[in-house]
Amino acid sequence: MKPLPGELKTVETLLVAIPDIVSCDRVTGEDCFLARAYLPSIADLERPIDRILPHATTTTAIVQSQPVSSPAPCFDEQLAARGDGPDRPSAAEADFAVAVL
Repeated sequence: MKPLPGELKTVETLLVAIPDIVSCDRVTGEDCFLARAYLPSIADLERPIDRILPHATTTTAIVQSQPVSSPAPCFDEQLAARGDGPDRPSAAEADFAVAVL
């Protein structure tokens, strides 16, 4: 979704407050947020969308299936393999990129 001018923080606060939204990422590109909601029906999409629309434009995609699903990678081994010393952040503290393709 793309917040209207001056509405970025409002949209972020709103996304946190909507119980249907189970995860949200701040992303680069045309949109600013990618939110995921679990809803019992397509008709139930209106509830979160109607709360967001005064503050942002939305593009909705419905997941039909999930052909690839795996847990997030553990980067601790990769950091250790690179020989990163104790002064380097752990994987939990380090910044890693996740791309939505």
